[in-house]
Amino acid sequence: MDTNEGETEPVRLTPGDFVLGTLHYTAKQRAGKFVFNANDMRFHSAMKSTYDRLKDRALLAGVEVGFAIAPDPIHGDSRTVHEEVSFLFSLGILRSLGGSFVQVIYSIPDSNLEYIPGFLPGSPALYEELATSFITAYEKPPTNIS
Repeated sequence: MDTNEGETEPVRLTPGDFVLGTLHYTAKQRAGKFVFNANDMRFHSAMKSTYDRLKDRALLAGVEVGFAIAPDPIHGDSRTVHEEVSFLFSLGILRSLGGSFVQVIYSIPDSNLEYIPGFLPGSPALYEELATSFITAYEKPPTNIS
C-alpha cells in the first residue's frame, strides 16, 4: 500500500452534513436564529452557490463531496435540498412558523450550540466559510430582467 506519511484521507460529506452545517453556522452568525422560506428560489439558489463554493474548497478543506445539487431546469429548486430540509424538519431540528412548511426557522438551543458541530465532518472554519457564502448569496438583491 503506497501512502504518504502524515497525509489523511478526506472525510466524506453528505448532503445532510452540508445542509445542516450551512444552516447551523448561518444561524450562529445570526445570533442563533435563521428564518427562511423553504420554497423560495432564492434559498435554493443560495444553497447551489454555497455548494459550488464547497466543491471549490473540498480538497483544501479535507472533505470529499459525495453528492450533487442540481436545480430543476424548470422550477430552479433542488430535490436534494428539499429532501434534507424535510428530513431536518422531521427530526425537529427545523420548525415551521405559522403551521406551514413554507416559513421555516432554524434556531439553535444553547445546548446545541457546540453539540451539532461535533458531529459534522470537516472543520468549523469550513462551515463558517460556507455560511458566509450562503448569507451573501441569499441576501443578494434579485436582478431585474428588462
